[in-house]
Amino acid sequence: MDIYLTSQKLDGVIDLTQPSDIVCITTAANVYKQQSFVADDLVWFEKQKFTATEFDLHTGTPRELSQILENTDMMYVSGGNVFYLLQEINKQDYQPIINNFIQKKQTLYIGASAGACILGIDIAPLSEIDDPKQAPDLEQTSGLNIVESVIVPHFDNSKYQSNISKITNSCQQAGHDILSINDNQAVTIIDGVINYQQF
Repeated sequence: MDIYLTSQKLDGVIDLTQPSDIVCITTAANVYKQQSFVADDLVWFEKQKFTATEFDLHTGTPRELSQILENTDMMYVSGGNVFYLLQEINKQDYQPIINNFIQKKQTLYIGASAGACILGIDIAPLSEIDDPKQAPDLEQTSGLNIVESVIVPHFDNSKYQSNISKITNSCQQAGHDILSINDNQAVTIIDGVINYQQF
């Protein structure tokens, strides 16, 4: 499995030289009126000659997602509100499907912001930068636990510095490691090895 995690940007982060089909889960952006960041990413995939199938966890079903994933080895999960994203994953129990996909050989998972955070062990500390009230039906905050850390995007963004400090303190008190991602970098996880990539 290959994993690429970024705060906000795909261009310059991932060198995709083999055009293919990709499923794009854009659910996390549902709570926002302004979704241009998702549209930008979908356009980027189109420019790379990828065939993107957009999928919404809220309106779709696990069976439908499983059927789509039978025909692709790439998944993109967009940014947005990570609490809403986890709520929708848990509502219909999408977690086994997503985890099984990631753990297969020859698959690529691309997560942007919320789509990155969801792979961590817990999203509760991220309430400092995302609004949990957007997910009123979320009963627990454990992530997909693919990465045994709390994943914190926008780590160097001046807009969030006071909030990032609170997240850091919260993680320290809970005994959680942090995997930080600055706005000008991506994290790659290939065969379990974590590396940082600047752009």
